[in-house]
Amino acid sequence: MLKLSDATAVLLAGGKSSRMGSDKGLVEFRNKPMASHILEVLKTLFSDVIVISNSDNYKDSGYQIFPDSIPDKGPAGGIVSAFEHANSEWIFVVACDMPLITTEAILKLYAAKNDSEICLPLTKDGIEPLCGFYHSSIHKKLVELIHIDILKMQLIVKKFNLNLVEFDNTEKIFLNFNNKADLNAWKEYGA
Repeated sequence: MLKLSDATAVLLAGGKSSRMGSDKGLVEFRNKPMASHILEVLKTLFSDVIVISNSDNYKDSGYQIFPDSIPDKGPAGGIVSAFEHANSEWIFVVACDMPLITTEAILKLYAAKNDSEICLPLTKDGIEPLCGFYHSSIHKKLVELIHIDILKMQLIVKKFNLNLVEFDNTEKIFLNFNNKADLNAWKEYGA
């Protein structure tokens, strides 16, 4: 498969996972850690894959690991760190609790990024800010937003040239597991 050479893939695994009670990316899903499912998809599409994490849990993953450069600022801080360590104009950001992401979904977003600064999926549940392409041109303004405590990704993405790509929800590819109840519901009804 052709590699997306102008983009670096970024697995965001730096969260405190307070609702899950343990590192979300390492929670088992279909017999392996959630992060492993995502990394397998990313390595098929990207030559450059990095992990943003503030723990040592990913040091044996085989990927470069970097901490948040602005600590305790959630995903926004992780994205800033990703820009500082990526070797490309674009980064593809994905949260470590989205194990159903597909190469097809990533390619659909990649094809639609065009002249936007951020390209994200839009489903009936809304915008998915933790699964999309971000251009390095937003780095400086993103840092400024963090410094004035604008941290909610839903608010941040609307401050840039944003391209939304519609997806239907039938495949559940953007499903994320925030807590054990989410996981148990999936095992009971959807697995």
